[in-house]
Amino acid sequence: KYQSIDADTFARAISALTAKGYLSTVGAVKVEGTIELGERTCSLVDFAGQVEFLVSHQLLLSSMHTLCMIIQPAPSFGKPDHRHFGSWDYWSKFLSSLGDRRRGSLLLAVSQLDKLAEDGNASGKNQANNHIEREFAHITGRALGVISCESPLNLDYCPDNITTSISSIKTALSKSLDEVAHSWWVPSSYEALADIL
Repeated sequence: KYQSIDADTFARAISALTAKGYLSTVGAVKVEGTIELGERTCSLVDFAGQVEFLVSHQLLLSSMHTLCMIIQPAPSFGKPDHRHFGSWDYWSKFLSSLGDRRRGSLLLAVSQLDKLAEDGNASGKNQANNHIEREFAHITGRALGVISCESPLNLDYCPDNITTSISSIKTALSKSLDEVAHSWWVPSSYEALADIL
């Protein structure tokens, strides 16, 4: 389980991980605590990307009442030899194979943007951004309204920018949650179960 932490602590933890280059989850980990999104309180679950966990992911992600964010590191775009190349494509196809998804239920995000800036190569950064834009357009075109944001979320883990990143993520999640919740329905059997409990 992850512990709830404030933005400054989170920023320091992410900065410490940049030397390693990734934060790896095993299985599915429920993030301790909840997040307030508008008038709703939500729980977050971090799912591992390893293929050996696909069966458990199917059980938990098949609900039409889930919001999913697929995060792909910026340095992997346009580089087929990178281990995360094609993550957006792979995971969006996987999620669509589980059944119908609600409008707004999928968010695409880019992490490790600071690694593009580190090399100081402006043309390399522009090239990566072009790959990101093309991949985003390709997936949103195929997803038929499931992705309602106009651009991918940029996850900037630098200590100076983490608060802005968290705010933009919460805004995007709130918007998506409102879209998904607009057409929610609860089977009458659930209501009867709630009365019993």
